[in-house]
Parts: sequence; structure tokens; C-alpha cells
Amino acid sequence: MSEHWLCQYKMIKTENPDYIRDDNNHALINTNVNAYKHYVQQRESQKKVVGIEHEVDTLKKDVTEIKEMLMILIKQNSKEN
Repeated sequence: MSEHWLCQYKMIKTENPDYIRDDNNHALINTNVNAYKHYVQQRESQKKVVGIEHEVDTLKKDVTEIKEMLMILIKQNSKEN
């Protein structure tokens, strides 16, 4: 990632070397690219986990519904015999 965009603005160093402050709007800017990439990876992993949890819940409901339908069929079949 190029740091060319940093040259366009007046930036103020902070106590933490991973951050700078924009002098124009006082925004705190993270300059640690590796930490940001790690954050993005963690966020994507969390999204996948949530998606998998949702799929598992859906499958559990489907299995429960199938079991209930089977029980109804078994009861109907046993009444007929």
C-alpha cells in the first residue's frame, strides 16, 4: 500500500507509532497495514462462522421436521395395519 496519500495532508505524530492524526479534521488514522489486514481477516472469518452456525441451525430444524413427519407416517401406518 502506497503512503503517497499521506503526503497530501498535514499529519501529526501520536504517542503510538501505529497512528497519526489528521491536522485538518483531527481524525486518528491507523498506519499499521499488517494490523489492518489481520483485522479484515478476522472479520471475514467471523462472518464465515456466523454463516456456518446459521446453516447448522437450519439443518437441525430440517431434521426435526423430517423426524416429526416420519413419526406421523409411522403412526398412520400402524393404524392402518
